[in-house]
Amino acid sequence: MLQRIFDSIDLAGFGDADKLFRVAFLSAEYGFREATTTIKNYDRRMMPEIAAAVKAGGLATRWPAPRTQQRAMASGEHPSMHIASMTEHGRQPFVDVCLVGGALYLDVMQHFVDLFQEDDFVTGSAAITKICAPIGIMRQQMALWLTSYSRNADGDASAGGRR
Repeated sequence: MLQRIFDSIDLAGFGDADKLFRVAFLSAEYGFREATTTIKNYDRRMMPEIAAAVKAGGLATRWPAPRTQQRAMASGEHPSMHIASMTEHGRQPFVDVCLVGGALYLDVMQHFVDLFQEDDFVTGSAAITKICAPIGIMRQQMALWLTSYSRNADGDASAGGRR
Protein backbone atom coordinates (compact mmCIF):
# COMPACT_ATOMS: atom_id res chain seq x y z
CA MET A 1 0.00 0.00 0.00
CA LEU A 2 2.74 2.46 0.91
CA GLN A 3 4.59 2.07 -2.38
CA ARG A 4 1.37 2.96 -4.22
CA ILE A 5 1.07 6.09 -2.09
CA PHE A 6 4.70 7.07 -2.78
CA ASP A 7 4.09 6.49 -6.49
CA SER A 8 0.91 8.59 -6.47
CA ILE A 9 2.33 11.75 -4.88
CA ASP A 10 4.90 14.24 -6.02
CA LEU A 11 7.93 13.80 -3.81
CA ALA A 12 10.15 15.94 -6.06
CA GLY A 13 12.56 17.89 -3.92
CA PHE A 14 12.16 15.53 -0.98
CA GLY A 15 14.89 13.12 -1.99
CA ASP A 16 14.70 9.35 -1.55
CA ALA A 17 11.38 8.55 0.16
CA ASP A 18 12.82 5.33 1.61
CA LYS A 19 15.41 7.38 3.51
CA LEU A 20 13.18 10.32 4.35
CA PHE A 21 10.25 8.35 5.74
CA ARG A 22 10.87 5.48 8.12
CA VAL A 23 7.97 3.09 8.04
CA ALA A 24 6.78 0.30 10.31
CA PHE A 25 3.65 -1.81 10.41
CA LEU A 26 1.54 -3.58 12.99
CA SER A 27 0.31 -7.06 12.19
CA ALA A 28 -2.18 -9.25 14.03
CA GLU A 29 0.18 -12.16 13.33
CA TYR A 30 3.66 -10.60 13.53
CA GLY A 31 3.22 -7.63 15.87
CA PHE A 32 5.25 -4.43 15.30
CA ARG A 33 7.82 -4.66 12.50
CA GLU A 34 10.00 -2.39 10.41
CA ALA A 35 8.52 -2.16 6.89
CA THR A 36 11.60 -3.78 5.34
CA THR A 37 10.83 -7.01 7.21
CA THR A 38 9.75 -9.90 5.02
CA ILE A 39 6.80 -11.86 6.36
CA LYS A 40 4.82 -14.85 5.16
CA ASN A 41 1.21 -14.50 4.06
CA TYR A 42 -1.28 -15.11 6.84
CA ASP A 43 -4.98 -14.86 7.52
CA ARG A 44 -5.56 -13.32 10.93
CA ARG A 45 -7.61 -10.28 11.82
CA MET A 46 -6.84 -7.95 14.67
CA MET A 47 -9.39 -8.89 17.30
CA PRO A 48 -9.83 -7.33 20.76
CA GLU A 49 -8.13 -10.29 22.46
CA ILE A 50 -5.13 -10.10 20.09
CA ALA A 51 -4.87 -6.32 20.59
CA ALA A 52 -4.95 -6.84 24.37
CA ALA A 53 -2.23 -9.52 24.17
CA VAL A 54 0.03 -7.36 21.98
CA LYS A 55 -0.37 -4.40 24.36
CA ALA A 56 0.18 -6.58 27.44
CA GLY A 57 3.36 -7.98 25.87
CA GLY A 58 4.87 -4.52 25.63
CA LEU A 59 8.16 -4.03 23.85
CA ALA A 60 9.85 -7.27 24.85
CA THR A 61 7.34 -9.94 23.78
CA ARG A 62 8.25 -11.80 20.62
CA TRP A 63 5.73 -12.22 17.80
CA PRO A 64 4.35 -14.34 16.34
CA ALA A 65 3.33 -15.91 19.61
CA PRO A 66 4.50 -19.52 19.89
CA ARG A 67 1.85 -22.10 19.05
CA THR A 68 3.22 -24.52 21.67
CA GLN A 69 5.32 -24.30 24.82
CA GLN A 70 7.80 -26.93 23.58
CA ARG A 71 10.54 -24.53 22.46
CA ALA A 72 13.40 -23.88 24.84
CA MET A 73 13.92 -20.38 23.42
CA ALA A 74 11.24 -17.99 22.26
CA SER A 75 11.05 -17.44 18.52
CA GLY A 76 9.84 -14.36 16.70
CA GLU A 77 10.87 -10.73 16.97
CA HIS A 78 10.01 -8.06 19.51
CA PRO A 79 9.09 -4.39 18.91
CA SER A 80 12.19 -3.06 20.69
CA MET A 81 14.55 -4.56 18.14
CA HIS A 82 12.70 -2.91 15.26
CA ILE A 83 12.25 0.55 16.80
CA ALA A 84 15.88 0.54 17.97
CA SER A 85 17.05 -0.20 14.43
CA MET A 86 14.78 2.48 12.95
CA THR A 87 16.06 5.17 15.33
CA GLU A 88 19.76 4.30 15.42
CA HIS A 89 19.18 2.99 18.96
CA GLY A 90 17.49 6.22 20.02
CA ARG A 91 20.10 8.58 18.53
CA GLN A 92 17.58 9.72 15.88
CA PRO A 93 14.19 9.53 17.60
CA PHE A 94 10.94 10.05 15.78
CA VAL A 95 9.78 13.67 15.86
CA ASP A 96 6.64 13.30 13.75
CA VAL A 97 4.49 10.15 13.63
CA CYS A 98 1.49 9.14 11.54
CA LEU A 99 -0.58 6.17 12.70
CA VAL A 100 -2.83 4.70 10.01
CA GLY A 101 -5.29 1.86 10.45
CA GLY A 102 -8.49 0.59 11.97
CA ALA A 103 -9.55 1.41 15.53
CA LEU A 104 -7.95 -1.66 17.15
CA TYR A 105 -4.69 -1.08 15.29
CA LEU A 106 -4.64 2.59 16.31
CA ASP A 107 -5.22 1.60 19.93
CA VAL A 108 -2.23 -0.76 19.90
CA MET A 109 -0.05 1.66 17.91
CA GLN A 110 -0.78 4.51 20.34
CA HIS A 111 0.19 2.19 23.21
CA PHE A 112 3.48 1.45 21.46
CA VAL A 113 4.11 5.15 20.79
CA ASP A 114 3.65 5.80 24.52
CA LEU A 115 6.19 3.06 25.31
CA PHE A 116 8.55 4.34 22.61
CA GLN A 117 8.38 7.80 24.17
CA GLU A 118 9.28 6.36 27.59
CA ASP A 119 12.39 4.81 26.01
CA ASP A 120 13.27 7.93 23.95
CA PHE A 121 12.62 6.32 20.55
CA VAL A 122 9.93 8.98 19.98
CA THR A 123 10.39 12.48 21.37
CA GLY A 124 7.93 13.60 24.02
CA SER A 125 7.01 16.56 21.84
CA ALA A 126 6.49 14.49 18.68
CA ALA A 127 3.43 15.38 16.63
CA ILE A 128 1.19 12.30 16.47
CA THR A 129 -1.32 12.14 13.60
CA LYS A 130 -3.97 9.41 13.62
CA ILE A 131 -5.83 8.34 10.49
CA CYS A 132 -8.73 5.91 10.73
CA ALA A 133 -11.15 5.71 7.79
CA PRO A 134 -12.04 3.49 4.83
CA ILE A 135 -8.88 2.39 2.99
CA GLY A 136 -9.18 4.85 0.09
CA ILE A 137 -9.60 7.79 2.43
CA MET A 138 -6.72 6.58 4.63
CA ARG A 139 -4.48 6.47 1.55
CA GLN A 140 -5.49 10.02 0.57
CA GLN A 141 -4.98 11.38 4.09
CA MET A 142 -1.64 9.64 4.44
CA ALA A 143 -0.51 11.08 1.09
CA LEU A 144 -1.49 14.55 2.34
CA TRP A 145 0.44 13.97 5.55
CA LEU A 146 3.52 12.83 3.62
CA THR A 147 3.48 15.80 1.24
CA SER A 148 3.01 18.31 4.07
CA TYR A 149 6.48 17.39 5.34
CA SER A 150 8.64 20.41 6.03
CA ARG A 151 12.37 19.85 6.06
CA ASN A 152 14.69 21.21 8.66
CA ALA A 153 17.03 24.09 7.83
CA ASP A 154 19.60 21.73 6.27
CA GLY A 155 17.00 20.31 3.88
CA ASP A 156 17.09 16.77 5.19
CA ALA A 157 15.65 14.59 7.91
CA SER A 158 18.94 13.79 9.60
CA ALA A 159 17.91 15.48 12.84
CA GLY A 160 14.90 13.22 13.12
CA GLY A 161 12.01 13.47 10.78
CA ARG A 162 8.82 11.86 9.66
CA ARG A 163 8.32 8.21 10.29
